[in-house]
Amino acid sequence: MPVAALPRPLPLAELRTVPALVGLGLLRQPRLAVMPLTETEYLALLALSEQPIANS
Repeated sequence: MPVAALPRPLPLAELRTVPALVGLGLLRQPRLAVMPLTETEYLALLALSEQPIANS
């Protein structure tokens, strides 16, 4: 798949609220720069990045 920027940044606090990302390495070790993603995690990140920013 080609590399492209997401439509918006995804803060860690928001990622922690997504059940499909519960096993994401970035949430266990936030200093990771590169990590493998499952197809489910990848699709969840793409879908989340296309949603408007949630108000806290």
